[in-house]
Amino acid sequence: MLSRRKFLNLATSDIVDYVEDKQENVQVSINKSSSGADILVYIFQRGAADGLNLVVPYGDPNYAPNRPTLAIPAPDGSNDSAVNLDGFFGLNPNLSALMPMFDNGDLAMIHACGS
Repeated sequence: MLSRRKFLNLATSDIVDYVEDKQENVQVSINKSSSGADILVYIFQRGAADGLNLVVPYGDPNYAPNRPTLAIPAPDGSNDSAVNLDGFFGLNPNLSALMPMFDNGDLAMIHACGS
């Protein structure tokens, strides 16, 4: 079982390495699903991560001015800028390994939901 402490450590830049290492195993598990139904994995991170630094609203004119030391730059092709998702939101560059899943429609991020 993955402890909360380990999960929080992985939720930073190490999550990319973890996802890359485990993606094949997860895919195998999903392929072996006997029901044939779609599978939803929901990760609720109450206080575990800064959502505005994971999925960056770089298109919001209030984002960068209100986060002068934390804002991730808008996509510009550099290694430290957001990875464009839709022209308004971008993915933290440390999570760029998740882009193939997003591009395939296998990954979605839902902001500001839950309790």
